[in-house]
Order: sequence, then structure tokens, then C-alpha cells
Amino acid sequence: MEIEVTVQNQTEFDQAIQRYIDSGYELQSNIGDTAVLMKKGVKPWIFIVLLLFFIIPGVLYYFFSDDNIVILKNANNSDFNNERYCADYGIQVSDGAKYCPKCGAEISIKSKDVSAHVIEGDAFKI
Repeated sequence: MEIEVTVQNQTEFDQAIQRYIDSGYELQSNIGDTAVLMKKGVKPWIFIVLLLFFIIPGVLYYFFSDDNIVILKNANNSDFNNERYCADYGIQVSDGAKYCPKCGAEISIKSKDVSAHVIEGDAFKI
């Protein structure tokens, strides 16, 4: 933004320069009867754009991201022998359940081996 100010005499000219310098402007040039002063301004729309595109999505991502949970069980543990698990999610379900309450997959009884399940992750299932 460019503002042009006109004064009537040299005294007003010098006083106007001093007022602008006191308010944060820098004198760029003073040649003859023309002075150029400049001040870097903060543009509020840049702050709003940065807020909308970086900070808010970052906060939303943090609050809506899922945790990856790994469950490792040893088949030699006697409590594991007859437990029922979802084949897709690996979550334990109640004894009478025929379908996973989370995804609807059919429930199966795990065999006596070492099992690892990753819940809602992109890692691995054994």
C-alpha cells in the first residue's frame, strides 16, 4: 500500500518524517522535497491462511489418528488355548460371539501357536 502525504513547508516536512520514523517507518531516501519511508506490515490474511492450512489440520490429525496396538500371545499359555479372536482385527471376543463386533468377520478359535495381531495398522499379522 502506498500513501502520499503533502505538507505545506519544510518544518512540517521534517516533523512528518520524524513522526513516521517514530511509528516504525524507515527512511529509504530523502531527495529534495520528496522523502520515501517504508514499514514492513503484517498481513492478517497470511496468518489466517497459515492457521487454516497448517495448524488446524495438524491438531485434527492428532486427535483423529488411530493408535496401532500389537497383541502378542504365547500358545503355551493355558489361558490362550480356547480364546476366540477376530481373524481380521485380532481382538478377543466373548465366548458366544459368532461375529466380530468391530468388523463383522466370522470368529474362529486360534490354534496352539504363537500369534501376533496388529489392530488397525499396516504392519503384519501372524
